[in-house]
Amino acid sequence: MKLSSHIVSVALLSAIFMTPHVQSASVQKSITARKPVLIDAAAEAIPVPMENRIVRYTYSPDIIFRVFTQPNRHTFIELGEDEGLTEEPKTGDSIQWRVSGGPRNIYVKPNREGIETSLTIVTNKRSYIFQLISGKRESKLYQKVSFDYPDRIAEIRLRQDNAAAVRVAEDDRLREQVLAANVSPAELSFEFDISGDATFKPTAAYTDGKATYLRMPNSQDSPAVFLIEDDGSPSLINYKVKGELIVVERVAQHLLLKLGKAEVKISKRKPNHSTFWR
Repeated sequence: MKLSSHIVSVALLSAIFMTPHVQSASVQKSITARKPVLIDAAAEAIPVPMENRIVRYTYSPDIIFRVFTQPNRHTFIELGEDEGLTEEPKTGDSIQWRVSGGPRNIYVKPNREGIETSLTIVTNKRSYIFQLISGKRESKLYQKVSFDYPDRIAEIRLRQDNAAAVRVAEDDRLREQVLAANVSPAELSFEFDISGDATFKPTAAYTDGKATYLRMPNSQDSPAVFLIEDDGSPSLINYKVKGELIVVERVAQHLLLKLGKAEVKISKRKPNHSTFWR
């Protein structure tokens, strides 16, 4: 009877102490179970039309960019126009992979197929992490990798909007000056070529068939105005100033604005768009 009780007690103790081990194994299996890896949509390489070996990524500092390569072929990684390397690119395998170039044009090439490594690039603007993959000759290949930058796109759009606003403001100012000069906009001809890089270079030249108007920049310089005769000789002429306009009271075919050694040449276009100046 005592022996039976002892056996029952041992069985109960064994059950109590064995159960946690079974649960721990189950929990461990659950912890180590591999979860599916989600690929960031921004990491998708978009091939250019008609050529899937040239791809573009949307840049993000928090993703890894995959680059598929092949032995004996360079892959060109083109960085942004506004950046350049601040340190040498770092690769996990400098023996089997060749990395060269700079400051914004990087070239990678594997020595053999079937290998992978990492590549880190740091510039004055951004940092990049790549996974370099070398495959067989018939496998996927990226021969050029470049990037679209969301921050740059917004910056460029803002610049374009600002430039458009400046053009609208200048057009409004031009209309005001035309009205101030008692000129009908419908009678204006802007068929003039303006050459030279002086600070007093006009931003526009036009005529109403009676006078020639030069819209001047915001400059303190006041040049002399010469009329170029048919034989090429210059004749100093008088002009009027109305706001930002210089008004020459004749239809001038060729004018020369001169101050010291600086000069600007203005020619009225002929129907074939040829100019007087050679």
